[in-house]
Amino acid sequence: MKLRKTTYLGAVVALALLGSPVRTLPHSRARIAVQSAPSDAVPRATLFAFDDHSIPFWQNLYLTMRAAEKHPANPVVRRGRDGEPDSYGALFYGSVLRRGNTLRMWYIAYDEESLRMLEKRSIYGWRAAYAESTDGIHWSKPNLGLVEYRGSRNNNLVLVDPPDLFGEHLVVLEEPDDPDPSRRYKMMMTTKWQNSWTSVPLYSGDGLRWNLALRTRLDNYALPAGDAVLPTGFLEQCGFYRWRGLYHLTGHQISPHVWLRNGEPTGRVMSIFRSRDLLHWSDTSSLGYVRYGYRSAPLNKAEEAHIPASVWNRGNVLL
Repeated sequence: MKLRKTTYLGAVVALALLGSPVRTLPHSRARIAVQSAPSDAVPRATLFAFDDHSIPFWQNLYLTMRAAEKHPANPVVRRGRDGEPDSYGALFYGSVLRRGNTLRMWYIAYDEESLRMLEKRSIYGWRAAYAESTDGIHWSKPNLGLVEYRGSRNNNLVLVDPPDLFGEHLVVLEEPDDPDPSRRYKMMMTTKWQNSWTSVPLYSGDGLRWNLALRTRLDNYALPAGDAVLPTGFLEQCGFYRWRGLYHLTGHQISPHVWLRNGEPTGRVMSIFRSRDLLHWSDTSSLGYVRYGYRSAPLNKAEEAHIPASVWNRGNVLL
């Protein structure tokens, strides 16, 4: 019998049975038929090791959750030296994708000047940067030679067109099967929109050279109101994934842009917007997540969901 590769989350050994409704396993004394629910066929399946329903043989098995341990090498990506684009901070409002044996990271680099500009409500100087690793612990910042910074191209900044587009958060997807090779990498970037925040889509063929997907002319590094692809209003994104033909963008919103299910005003909760092409998004969002026990309260006066969830599509399950 040919089984698909399976990944388990947690220190539990289990057997994945996906694809056809019934799998029959050889046994020294009998044949055991295991019934599984219909699902989409995927080349690699991910099971929750703490989910009893995903483990067919669980007698004498005890499952428990253990807290993650912080690696002693942290922070594994440190801020740059004086004169480098990330001299003040390497902000991981970004993404890590595996390409072969290489882990590719996109993050936001900022220096002291960009921090001062943010205090003036400008997004100037918050730049997209790139790093690589083979083990997730030891990272390098390759000299890409694409963007001039303080008179030099010796840096790890990715190229963004238009050059006056800056952002304080980015999320990257790779879709190698996209028929347009110039769009195999997709990014949603949080940038300024008038006096608030919104997200814009960008395309790239290699993940290093990016083009804004919409036609616009930025005004003092901010997106004009009429050119926003998302419904106009406050949104700080956090997750970006594709599921069953639709792109999903998660982020936190506050009233009056979102309300609790009972109609009461709310502080930060997670909203989800959907799109088929990154340029046309749903006019309304769905309420995706509210922290347990949260009740309507003024902003910053309760346990809110600030940039609450970045979602990882594992093929058969979203993490």
